[in-house]
Order: sequence, then structure tokens, then C-alpha cells
Amino acid sequence: MEPDLDGLLEEGEDFGEFRNRVTELIKDVVFVVGSANVFKHMFAFLQPTNVVVSWETSEAALFIMSAVARNLFPEENENVPQVLDVVLNSTGQHLAVRHTSVKLVGELGDWINHHPDYLQSILNWLLYGLQEPKLASQAANSLTNICSQCQRQMTQHFEPLVHILNSLDSFKLKPNAAQGLVKGASLLINNMSHDRVLYR
Repeated sequence: MEPDLDGLLEEGEDFGEFRNRVTELIKDVVFVVGSANVFKHMFAFLQPTNVVVSWETSEAALFIMSAVARNLFPEENENVPQVLDVVLNSTGQHLAVRHTSVKLVGELGDWINHHPDYLQSILNWLLYGLQEPKLASQAANSLTNICSQCQRQMTQHFEPLVHILNSLDSFKLKPNAAQGLVKGASLLINNMSHDRVLYR
């Protein structure tokens, strides 16, 4: 992205479409070098060094990581925990970096399913994103992905999800993102006992 970009790329913008094609290309060729290798090399751009990394470089690295995140083995424990630590604890970042970080977390749903210890802090972080108008729809999409990938793990968090659904009108969500959250909740209901659903 251009360094002077203040917010996010507009939907339908040519460069946004180009980035979508780049994502598909990365997914097509990543098997040559391996998703874990790509993830590791991109993470190097996020690590603190003596050189100040520009926000657009960080965003580009996160963008590529989000393209390969679904291909990571759930047993990968070298880089993903460090990446999540950086992402979940970063403050004051450029809006585009935060937006791409939210997308990356959603793409890690399968990994999160095998590491449920991270789930609570991730859900808290996504809830914070839901409250920011320009991040809300992406946060909802990521939450939907996590509901889909972590169905059994997420049943423990069904009640907070219901509170989110009760407050949908207060979030600035695109219709598809709101529908996704409803679908995510219905997936959890399918994994809950009849008695638990009635009780709640």
C-alpha cells in the first residue's frame, strides 16, 4: 500500500482487486516452498530490530501470512504463538495493519481449534475490533471463521456470542458479515446438547 494511505482500501478499487488476485496466486504456489517457511519469513518483518519497519511493510507481511495461514499444520508451535503474541498485544498501529491482523487471526481458525488456550484472548480482541466501525465487518468475518473451525471449543463461549448477536444493530456491519455471525451461532447450537440450548 502507499505510505500516505490514511485508512483502508475502498471496496472495488483496482489495487484491492489486484491484491485479491495476489492472494489466489500465493495460495496456488505456496506448496513449492511450504506455508510454514513463508509464514516464518514474513514474521521476520514484524520482529523488533534496530531498523524501523514501515507500516506498509508490516501490513504486506501480514497480508501474505493471512494468505497461507489456513495451510499451516495445527502442530506448528514455532511461529504462530509468537505472531499471535505480537498481533494481540500491538497498540496504536495503522488502521490497515490492524484490519489485516484481524483477517489473519480469522484465517488461523484451524490452528486455534488445536490450541484452545488462545481462544479467550482472541475472542476479547475480536470483540474490541467489532466496536470499531472500519474493522467491524472483518472482525465479524474472522469470528465467523473461528466459530466454523472451532465449533466444539466455541460452545463454551456461546453466551457472549448471543450478547453480540443481541447488539448487532450497534455494530457497523455489512449485511454479509452480520449474516455470518448468525450462521456461526447456529453451528455452535448444532454442537450443544438439547438441554444446554434450552437452558440458555
